[in-house]
Amino acid sequence: LMQQAPVDLGEMHSAVDPEPWVAADEAGDMTAVWKSDEVIESSHRSAGGSWEPSVALSAGDSYVPQAAMDAEGDATVVWMHYDGTHYVVEGVYRPDGKGWGSPTLLSEAGEEAGDPQIALDGGGDAIVGWDGDPPGGEVVRANYRPAGGEWQGPVDVSEQGQQAQSLRVALDGQGEALLVWSGSTTEHGGYDRVEAAVRTTGGEWQEPSTLSEGGENAFPEDVVFDRSDNAAIVWERSNGSHDIVQADYRPAGEGWQEPLSLSEEGKDSFDAVVVLDAAGDSNAADGDATAVWTSSDGGCILEVSECKDPPTYQIQAAGYDAIEPTEALQAPAVGKVGAPVTFSASSLDVFSPLLSFGDGATAAATEATHTYDAPGEYTVNFASTEILGYRSSTQRKILIEPAETTSPPPGTTPSPPPSREPTPPPAELPLLHGEPILPPRRSNLQPPLRLAIEDDRQTLHAILNSRELRFACRLSAPGTCVVRTALGSGRVTLRQAGLATVTIRLRPATLLAVRRLHRLRLAYVATATASGYEAAKVVGKLLAG
Repeated sequence: LMQQAPVDLGEMHSAVDPEPWVAADEAGDMTAVWKSDEVIESSHRSAGGSWEPSVALSAGDSYVPQAAMDAEGDATVVWMHYDGTHYVVEGVYRPDGKGWGSPTLLSEAGEEAGDPQIALDGGGDAIVGWDGDPPGGEVVRANYRPAGGEWQGPVDVSEQGQQAQSLRVALDGQGEALLVWSGSTTEHGGYDRVEAAVRTTGGEWQEPSTLSEGGENAFPEDVVFDRSDNAAIVWERSNGSHDIVQADYRPAGEGWQEPLSLSEEGKDSFDAVVVLDAAGDSNAADGDATAVWTSSDGGCILEVSECKDPPTYQIQAAGYDAIEPTEALQAPAVGKVGAPVTFSASSLDVFSPLLSFGDGATAAATEATHTYDAPGEYTVNFASTEILGYRSSTQRKILIEPAETTSPPPGTTPSPPPSREPTPPPAELPLLHGEPILPPRRSNLQPPLRLAIEDDRQTLHAILNSRELRFACRLSAPGTCVVRTALGSGRVTLRQAGLATVTIRLRPATLLAVRRLHRLRLAYVATATASGYEAAKVVGKLLAG
């Protein structure tokens, strides 16, 4: 490989993020797009040639361009444009070896549309998905263009009234499309969950499937098909204390499997991408997936002013093997408390074996003996990594019965256990993001002040429309709740215990930056004070995009 010198593709007249994007075909032709003075520009480079002079594709007030190319070198670019009344989705097409056409309106005229995502297959079929906001309520929409044809017009993919964000789209070689987003209802306390809808080759969108669990927010980050029509998705989800990377896999012609957590416990992981292999020399190569993400090994949140221990970051990866290895786990069906139980496992290409006994104990081995301390049914799991780095696992259940008790000799009376005062149960501590709010050390019987931020989920669409951040603050007594962020602070006073909303008004420059980046990561610190109580504090993160 020979490193080439950088090439200027076009001039920028401001320091605002140019939002660059590049696409390539199988021959090595490339199309680059970017934003300059809110106009979408592009430059084309044929394989082995030089970059052509840049050309303007859009009018002003255009943002977030994306480009895609098919195997023949045809290119399509989409973006979000403000037409003076609404944000709309536009696109433009460039046949291989020819010039760009005129922009085409892809969304519905007279309604809001944003966050466009595009995918092309090798034959030239194209799919564009976006977040629409017609009068009936927010909805995920898509527009399809068969190779050599015209755009067929926008269609609804989700039900109206569902808030949607973080759209991702993919297209396979048979015309099947996959549209993924983070959706939630407008009900207070709802969570963003990963939704996936499939468009069959015949052109019908199927009912969306909910893939991620409830209870915490989840946001898709990447979706992909391979040439054999297998599909994979990776997303970021909070587990209450950390952001983790999860994934789901859909074999060709089948349904979605159970989602898996890929990242390490106790770490913050984000910005995941996934790839699926293409058809290889044999069918055994089809469907293998690799996911890569960024992981933080700890430290405090950089946006918090008190941060003195910033985190360090690592790039991590995990693989999925589409071919199940020959693997077995031997374990008895029944055991007893206090009696050793032997487990053994076998697998081809075993690397990094791990036996998990279901009670929190593990052993990094293919054979181990374990003793259970309490009766119950336990799920024993054996996981291993093969030579390619792909993980697999198998499970067995074991019933642990109480230990056998011996009867006292005849004619003897067992001694009664010594009497003691019953131990009162520990006070239940509220949890938020995995961190307990510890009760204050007080000499009186006043209960601790309880503080909870019950709903730090906000869609980017809602933030941009309201021009403010909103936090639902719940206190166990009358008092004042203050929320601080890097973008500003807000407070609210509660005259009685209950729930109130803290709002933080955003400046115009901040709103413009958020709209252009189409993503917001923000740490917050919430504190609460009340007469007769010690202050309570909660640290959390807001993610919208």
